[in-house]
Amino acid sequence: MQMQHLMVGYPKYYQTADYALRLSVMADTATMRMKALHFWDKHGISAASEAFGVSCRTLYWWRQLLNKEGPEGLIPHSKAP
Repeated sequence: MQMQHLMVGYPKYYQTADYALRLSVMADTATMRMKALHFWDKHGISAASEAFGVSCRTLYWWRQLLNKEGPEGLIPHSKAP
């Protein structure tokens, strides 16, 4: 008797699963960025830069995105043209 995966006939299932995985990774990245900004407020920019391994310019960029677009602005977007 052959075993088949239940979702073989449903290509949208795989697209949805892939999207959910990418969304969770994006949410993790946005959470890390928010933590870096909170750390900056508490300990200063040079400490935050060193603790999170990003440049001061990157922290300023994240702060600008947060002020402009809210928390959704910290989710990474495509860099494709």
